[in-house]
Amino acid sequence: MVKAACSVQDCQRPVVAKGLCNAHYCRVKQWGDVRAAMPIGARNGRFNRHWKGGEVTMPDGRVLIYAPEHPNCGPCGLYVLRYRLVMEKHLGRYLTDLEIVHHKNGVVNDDRIENLEIMTQSEHAKCHDTLDTGNCALQTLRGKKLKPRKKSAKFIKL
Repeated sequence: MVKAACSVQDCQRPVVAKGLCNAHYCRVKQWGDVRAAMPIGARNGRFNRHWKGGEVTMPDGRVLIYAPEHPNCGPCGLYVLRYRLVMEKHLGRYLTDLEIVHHKNGVVNDDRIENLEIMTQSEHAKCHDTLDTGNCALQTLRGKKLKPRKKSAKFIKL
């Protein structure tokens, strides 16, 4: 004996009651609607009951945006740094892995386009390593002038 399919579009589950499968019938009982746009068993992204809009702040202050379809997602494969998205929107293209987005004023959650600039990895390292040149806003951190790094002593051959 073949059971009829659920009356919700694109649902092929067998009917349990009132022309609906068990999942859609439970939704009608709980919410009064089948919520056809929400996939059965979906627990991630906006379908998760703990969803807070897809924005996560890291402990260092940088903001991650939920973008699972983005080609350059981070290590977890779901989030992209907000300042990279802002720069990509400004340029009208995706950033390459070799392009670093630098915050001119040193505040990592200040993602205004006038505060961002693109650098190579070597340019970015020079900006953060050469604190005595005055080319980086990170020279002053919380109003305190940072001292230049001392050159490391070379090892003497014996």
